[in-house]
Amino acid sequence: MEEEIQKPKTRKAKPGERKLDILKALVDLLQSSKQKHITTKVLAAHLGLSEAALYRHFASKAQMYDALIAYVESAVFTAVNQIHQSNPSGMHQARMIATTLISLTRTNPGMVILMCGDFLTQEDERLQQRLNLLFSKLRTQLKQSLSLAVAQMEIFSDYDVQVRSELLFSLILGQWVSFSKGIQRTNTEPDSVDKLICTALGIRS
Repeated sequence: MEEEIQKPKTRKAKPGERKLDILKALVDLLQSSKQKHITTKVLAAHLGLSEAALYRHFASKAQMYDALIAYVESAVFTAVNQIHQSNPSGMHQARMIATTLISLTRTNPGMVILMCGDFLTQEDERLQQRLNLLFSKLRTQLKQSLSLAVAQMEIFSDYDVQVRSELLFSLILGQWVSFSKGIQRTNTEPDSVDKLICTALGIRS
């Protein structure tokens, strides 16, 4: 089973928790909004706050998105680290990381929509650069796991780790983009997803 990335449950805010409530509300709007640009007015109304109240916690909307990307990055890499710790097999690590990331379309769709970047097109360019860095880190994790698989002799020695890790990340990103664009995906069952992952890795499922 994939390592599930948990989304905190909504509850009454305690002192110091309002920032997290704002970020969770932004994720909810990313998931439900058909618009490509969420204004602070819409976000404030969703929370039942004034726009001035939002700006008491964040200096700008770009700062909100920056904090949200940091939150997503922390959640994703917590799950990746748990996979590394619980699975000594490099190949199994790669499969589990891919499975977990693809499953975000089901478990945390707001995160997926954020990472696809459509909502950032009218925001600070630095935010997209931050996402690109996140993607680079994920590629590195996949590459490290596949390099470990070669070292463990789970796969032949001339296995092209660079190409396979790129293919695997392209599959993950393709699944995210298809979901965010509302493109119908026919291979969404766990067994079908695993077959896609194994095909990208060039191994038997």
